[in-house]
Amino acid sequence: MKFIGVDLGTTHTKAIVYDDVLNKVVASEIANTPVQRDHTGFSRNPIDMRNTVCKLIRDVVRQVSEINEIAALSVASMGEEVVLLDEDCEPIGDIITWFDQRGTLEYTEIYNRVSDEFYKGVYIDPSFSLFKLLWIKDHRPDDLKRCRKVVDLGGYILGCLSGNYQVDWSHASRTGIFNIRSKRWNEEICLIAELDGAIFPSLVPSGIKLGTLTPQSIRDTGLPPHTVIVSGGHDHLCAAYASGVRTGGELFISAGTSEAHLLLSTKLLNEGSQAPSIEQGCFVDDKHYYVHAGLPSGHVFAQWRNLLYKGVAESEMYAEIERVSEANTDIKFVFSSDLKKQSLMNFKYTTDRATLMRSILEGLALKSSEMIDNLESILKHRIDTVTVSGHPARVPLWKEIRSSILNRPLSVIEEVETTALGAALLAVRACHPDISPHIAERSIWPTTNLWGGTA
Repeated sequence: MKFIGVDLGTTHTKAIVYDDVLNKVVASEIANTPVQRDHTGFSRNPIDMRNTVCKLIRDVVRQVSEINEIAALSVASMGEEVVLLDEDCEPIGDIITWFDQRGTLEYTEIYNRVSDEFYKGVYIDPSFSLFKLLWIKDHRPDDLKRCRKVVDLGGYILGCLSGNYQVDWSHASRTGIFNIRSKRWNEEICLIAELDGAIFPSLVPSGIKLGTLTPQSIRDTGLPPHTVIVSGGHDHLCAAYASGVRTGGELFISAGTSEAHLLLSTKLLNEGSQAPSIEQGCFVDDKHYYVHAGLPSGHVFAQWRNLLYKGVAESEMYAEIERVSEANTDIKFVFSSDLKKQSLMNFKYTTDRATLMRSILEGLALKSSEMIDNLESILKHRIDTVTVSGHPARVPLWKEIRSSILNRPLSVIEEVETTALGAALLAVRACHPDISPHIAERSIWPTTNLWGGTA
């Protein structure tokens, strides 16, 4: 049988077809994720998102010779982005992007009032959905008054396809309104925030059958009518699932626009035991929790590349950087404690762009190593191997620097679209609950020092 996975990414949206007999992706399509900017910030038009996904599905279905073999579909999406729905389940207004700063003031007000009593040691990030909803309440009050249901972006797409709008546990973990211990919406937080708890839909684990396609969805996607729609999950978690990270104590790095450091755990951390900015939530396997530390590596690297190597091919840029050895530079690229600022130390007027760019790669690796050390100390568990996926993990220099500074071998996932594959594997699991879905192929990058020797 064949299963479709859709990845709603920050920059790109992808759709793949996974063949569970061949255990490989047999078709894929990609498009830009719609985004717009005005005087208030970054947003997405939900109708544009729906149309983009439906077109991608149509295009990828055309690559399948026997479309009746398509059994199910699921979606992975970025967290924190919420869609307001009216009584007809039509979207109200635009979606605030997860990285938009709206909601920061609301975070300060609410979190300082209730953190000790209600969050009980579970770190809440200013980007979480609750604070975007509070911004909407203040700045788009009529939209919130019309709202009858709030779902995450992935839940919106799955609802458009099936008519069943739900929120999965992994996305609920990124809202600030979810009680991770009881796996229910936190009614007390809703009362304090003066939000109607009735607008939050039922909660479900990832990988649960939601229904089959609506007649309109059949026309929009070209999928066979029997296609089962399956609850999805957060994008980084789906990538980890596809990469075979399914056991407590395993660490996964999803190297993308935002670099996620995910460590699985069989239980929640004790209250107050974690360091600041360490988040907890429900994994997509309905068994584990995750501990997460984020690093804006993709944003930082893209900013500096645009400044130093704009218009230069990636292969040419890396070839230039590779000619710089660690021994030839003492520049340090250092993050502030809140990760919002970076500093350059020992920068000289004679420093060339390749030396500076290598220092940035090393600084990102050093911060990643620090995060891993923190995770180890929190869980009191030694991490011997780090599983990595994403575009940077296919660059030899990136792997060399990371394995050396992390002082651990890297288990590198060869599959390009791990997030979309993870969504497809959730669909497999929903249809075949007694069979553990296959995982992406991997290779091992040994621990090396910065001069190329093997440790």
